[in-house]
Amino acid sequence: MSPEEPILGIVVVVYKSRADTVAFVCRQLPQIGCPFRAVVVDLDCAPDATRQMAAECGAEPYGGEPNPRQPVLFLNSPENLGYARGNNLGAELLLRHFPGIRWLLFSNNDIEIPGPETLSQLITQLQRLPDVACIGPRVLGLDGQDQSPLYEPIPLAEVTCMELFSPPVCRLFMPRPRRPGPPGPPREGYCYTVMGCFLLVRAEDFVAAGRFDPGTFLYREEEILSERLLRLRKRAYFLPSAVVRHHGGKTISRYIDYGQVNRLHFESTCYYYRNYRQANDLQIALLRFAKRVSLTRARLLSRFRRRPAATPRAAPAAAAPGDARVSVPRSPGSETSGKAGRP
Repeated sequence: MSPEEPILGIVVVVYKSRADTVAFVCRQLPQIGCPFRAVVVDLDCAPDATRQMAAECGAEPYGGEPNPRQPVLFLNSPENLGYARGNNLGAELLLRHFPGIRWLLFSNNDIEIPGPETLSQLITQLQRLPDVACIGPRVLGLDGQDQSPLYEPIPLAEVTCMELFSPPVCRLFMPRPRRPGPPGPPREGYCYTVMGCFLLVRAEDFVAAGRFDPGTFLYREEEILSERLLRLRKRAYFLPSAVVRHHGGKTISRYIDYGQVNRLHFESTCYYYRNYRQANDLQIALLRFAKRVSLTRARLLSRFRRRPAATPRAAPAAAAPGDARVSVPRSPGSETSGKAGRP
């Protein structure tokens, strides 16, 4: 195989994150360690801005026929397509122009790759397991907490319960309480899904599964892809010996408010359970009712938390000199978070 022939295609979907994208292309992609072609799908951006960002990375904007010696292309999209459609667009471009690609890596631009051994381990393990279509590494947040994997699908009844009741109460009603895993890193092996911020998939299986479902804009893409792959009798695998670090949520926190994030996540959740977990109309209606209860509870708690503390009474005129005025303490309930539960 010549050095120019890629075996790995990399898709990076970005939205208004120029500095992070340039840093990722210039510092992290050189850590890949095998022949690759990458496409950066720049959403909701003017073509001139995409060309300028490509120039900063030493890359080229896609113009219909890629330069075979240029490993990184920038594809402009004037529309914000969302995660699934954006990744599908990038994957289709790579597979059309580079038919030798065997693996597709879908990565965020806020990932730190420690070295070439990360991709090497993932590809080697994927080659060993013909019944596995996608594989993911151990994803650590900046707080050191694990963000992957999900070993089993979460029952809809549990999601509804988490929305309907506050966390201490919902434990009394959950039909299947989720027990914490063993201490230490998550175990290696088959799982339901791995984190979509750094996901490696066999290219032919991704195409056979119908790619990502364009019915969602943001969230639940990993679970839906796993369901599509299961229809092909293909599974997901978690490899904790390969590790990446995820900065997480920088674009979302910068450009999307919490209410919009909550709505996007919830609508994707309803879509996923209805179309892939066989939820009926009654179950979805109950989930929507539970969400309304959750949002109402969050608004009330937020309003209560913002109430000013009571003004202390003035000390009686006959009080002895030096008597201190005691401020009224805040109610313990006023410290409760105003955020609605997230499934």
